[in-house]
Amino acid sequence: MKKILIIGGTSGIGRGLVDIYLENGYKVGIVGRRTELLKQIQSTNQNVFTETLDVSNTSKSNDIYNSLISKMNGIDILINCSGWGDINKEFD
Repeated sequence: MKKILIIGGTSGIGRGLVDIYLENGYKVGIVGRRTELLKQIQSTNQNVFTETLDVSNTSKSNDIYNSLISKMNGIDILINCSGWGDINKEFD
C-alpha cells in the first residue's frame, strides 16, 4: 500500500487530494492546523493518520513531520498544500 503525506490537507486542494488518494487505496497522513477537521477526516477511514500543526511554527515542524512519518512507517509521496508569509506593503 502506497503512503502519502499531505501538508495542508484540511481544506482546499489539499482536502480534495486526501479524498482522491483514499479512494485509490493509499494510506494518507495529514498535517493541518484545525484539530477538529483532522479528527473528522480521521474518523471516516482507518488509513488516515493526522497531526496538528500551524506551518508558521517552524520550530515544531520537523518533529511533527517526523512523528507522522514514523506512525505511517515511512512515506512514498509528499505534497505541500500550505504556506505562510509576510505581507510586503511596499510591493507595487
